[in-house]
Amino acid sequence: MKKKILKYIDSNSPNPTSGLRLRFELGEPYKNGTEDRLNQVVTRVTTLFEEVFKPGDSIYID
Repeated sequence: MKKKILKYIDSNSPNPTSGLRLRFELGEPYKNGTEDRLNQVVTRVTTLFEEVFKPGDSIYID
């Protein structure tokens, strides 16, 4: 999964040498602030991190 995501980013990024920048819609189709939306966001974020990063990976967020 990680290789597939990185390949997609490399082929679609206007400036792939500037680093990785990902954006995902995490809460659709639920309304902002609802418990359903928050639960969906947590599930999706957890899945993304577990599929893409290994426990020893360094992650920088700016």
